[in-house]
Amino acid sequence: MENVTTTQSEDTTSVSSTHVNDSPTLRSSQSTATQSATQGENVSVAGHAGSYVEFGDQAILQWQSDEFRYSVSGPFSQSTLVEVAESLHD
Repeated sequence: MENVTTTQSEDTTSVSSTHVNDSPTLRSSQSTATQSATQGENVSVAGHAGSYVEFGDQAILQWQSDEFRYSVSGPFSQSTLVEVAESLHD
């Protein structure tokens, strides 16, 4: 099952999706916001600077590419979230 939400405020548009099946929930988003993540461990996603942060059993990976900011999150390891994130650039 997938749930997609679009929000808009002033000059920012965001699209978020939640992917649910027999495995844990994966959330992803794309936004026109240009602010970059400032906390967490520095990571690279397909050559773009990003950050990885854990919150208990949840984690979020955020990165900036061209004019968009992206994120993927869920109860996954850093390597899994980086793999998912890089698959979005294929």
